[in-house]
Amino acid sequence: MKNTKIIKSIKAISDGLADGGCEYATNFPGFNSHIIFNSLGYLDISLNEKIAYQKAFGGSMAGKRSAVLFKGTGLNVALDEYLHSVLNGINAGLVVILTDDLEGESSPEIQDSRPIIDMYGGLWSEPYSNQNAYDVCKSAFEISEKLDVPIVIRLTNNYFRNVDDYQRDKLAKDKKNFKLDNRRSKYISYWKPRYENLQKKNKKIQLFCNNLYKIDNKFETIVVGSSYEKINKTKDIVRLYTYPLPTSIFNLKKNISVFENGDPYVYSKLLININNILVNKLPNKINQNIKRWKKWDGDEKLFKALQRIKPSYVVADEGVYTDESINTNNVCLCMGSAVGIAMGMAENGTEYPFCISGDTAFSFGNVHSLFEAKSKNNKFCLIVINNGGAISTGGQKVAYDFRNLKICETVTLDYNRTSIKTFMNTLNEIRKSNELTVLYINK
Repeated sequence: MKNTKIIKSIKAISDGLADGGCEYATNFPGFNSHIIFNSLGYLDISLNEKIAYQKAFGGSMAGKRSAVLFKGTGLNVALDEYLHSVLNGINAGLVVILTDDLEGESSPEIQDSRPIIDMYGGLWSEPYSNQNAYDVCKSAFEISEKLDVPIVIRLTNNYFRNVDDYQRDKLAKDKKNFKLDNRRSKYISYWKPRYENLQKKNKKIQLFCNNLYKIDNKFETIVVGSSYEKINKTKDIVRLYTYPLPTSIFNLKKNISVFENGDPYVYSKLLININNILVNKLPNKINQNIKRWKKWDGDEKLFKALQRIKPSYVVADEGVYTDESINTNNVCLCMGSAVGIAMGMAENGTEYPFCISGDTAFSFGNVHSLFEAKSKNNKFCLIVINNGGAISTGGQKVAYDFRNLKICETVTLDYNRTSIKTFMNTLNEIRKSNELTVLYINK
């Protein structure tokens, strides 16, 4: 994070949010989202993106302009909350900072989040420069309140490479005096009136986006967000930075080229909506500066011991330990899923599986599954590696130390003071007990 390109682009976002009147922010760390969060002056992360979104929505209900920040795949976790906040509306402005890691810099997979727009609509923005990002963030809360939807600001890898200077507005947005919103008629009602209201909101959003652009037939290239740096000075381009797309873009009658970050989202919409026009899908030519993946060797004693006792199956959670140096783990689905998978295996005949989670991944979702496993008398061992925080993203501390919860039998070992032989003996004893057991490994 010493790269000045990234620092300046991050500061543009945090300054814009601050000058726009941000009063409350929540986060689950991932791909620069936590660095923007820290730049806003916040440190305490939530247990997962779902809870982070719930808290930010609660801040909006309480009358505070609120922001929630997480990486693109995090919206998968918080999708129920997000879609219903689009449907029901907000009180004080609500802004979602979504960092889409399209080059696998710090993510196990690459996902373009934009198809989510097509589910309920709403308003998204994708800044093309630091100045544009600052302006978009500064106005986002006010626009959110005007249109009665959360505003999503999508930031991709190319955005974080922006190095242009930006000018802060000397007059920051006044913090409006929103009161606690307890209008039951707005937030609790049947599907039909809520859906009808959503259609009205989306019409207003479309009109808002239409009014942002003056598009004619002179241009030949569409650039979406920060998708292509080398054509910044080209005159025959139109820059799009909002979704939904302005309807005037569909009135073109000549060949055009499209540059965008991620999947051919805009390109596909042009193909569907424009007749008798050739749309060229050109490569983004973004810098694919993906570092070579390094297998994790920070817990090698533990994994060697686990491998040597020959377990029936080892389920990994998502983290640095997923693809570890001696290839002990058999399967990983997603973050916070290890305990649920082990439950399903134990209930279907697998003899005493082991599952592994970090302390952040454990608090993220596994702790809830552990309560169910206890109630159903499942038999397996959960190994929790206590790194003192989210080791993959800089060590942010989790919101609660779940070692204080005595859900089931627990054993604690200090990694540095434990030999491979002692690890083997402990793991064998746990397996022989044939009970639901948590082994805490303190780092």
